[in-house]
Amino acid sequence: MVDDRLKVRSYPQRARYDLQFAAEVLDAGRIGHLALTRDGFPHLVPMMFVRVDRAVHVHCRAGTQLATDLAGGARVAFAVTIADGVVLANEVRFHSMNYRSLVVHGVAEEVTDEAAKRASFDALAEHVWPGRRGLSPATTEQLSTVALFAIPLVEFSGKQRTGPPLAGITPRPNVWTGHVDLHESPGAFHRAVDGADAPEPPWPF
Repeated sequence: MVDDRLKVRSYPQRARYDLQFAAEVLDAGRIGHLALTRDGFPHLVPMMFVRVDRAVHVHCRAGTQLATDLAGGARVAFAVTIADGVVLANEVRFHSMNYRSLVVHGVAEEVTDEAAKRASFDALAEHVWPGRRGLSPATTEQLSTVALFAIPLVEFSGKQRTGPPLAGITPRPNVWTGHVDLHESPGAFHRAVDGADAPEPPWPF
């Protein structure tokens, strides 16, 4: 039974509430947005993340206001959206996107165990670019400067759209209608250190 607060209201047939879909979106996404309210004012923070088992792991600098908020039990929402395609109709009002999205609600739990933090950051490195796990192990001092939090995958709702326009597809001269797939691919590789002889990281994954 899905909590009424989590139900998708618009196009409910596109809703997904299963853990497998949530994991797929989190594993495919690169940037998430963390939302919370502080002193009655909404805050939205874009950040990297990684899924570790049944939780979303996010991090920030230790001692910041965000770290204080999360450690203090602030309720948060964390959203990830993946654009899978552009939907083109012959009227702008029927244009759309094909996408997968997920919103996770809950209270973040601080991760303080050093081994768990190391494992999380290894997972994050691998998520950012497969093959990076373990290349630059964090020192104890480096770990101490970072606050790590886990948002449990308990309260969440997903949504997915696929396919062509739902309306605005009556043929018109010189107006193409349909949907166009989008795929992520790298551009040029810009080396950070002059003279470094390490090879470029491989793509595709």
